[in-house]
Amino acid sequence: MRRILVLRGGALGDFIVTLPALALLRKQWPNAEIELVGNATAADLALCDGLLSAAHSQHERRWSTLFGSDPLPRELSAWFGRFDLILSFWPDP
Repeated sequence: MRRILVLRGGALGDFIVTLPALALLRKQWPNAEIELVGNATAADLALCDGLLSAAHSQHERRWSTLFGSDPLPRELSAWFGRFDLILSFWPDP
């Protein structure tokens, strides 16, 4: 596993309950690039601890297309295609 994406919206508490899952991912795949789409400010905790390689803010407009019925834009689909594993902790809106 080379690249993992975790989708986790919400605030600080939502992110904190996700930390054990991130720790298990890092333990299982220590050399993987693990990226998060979620609370970018809270994600700094995991970035500093080495659990994440990168964080993307959940407030970026591009993520809203995930909750609609239209097809994903080509660029976003290609971006998702770079990952070997995508885990979504986002509820349906």
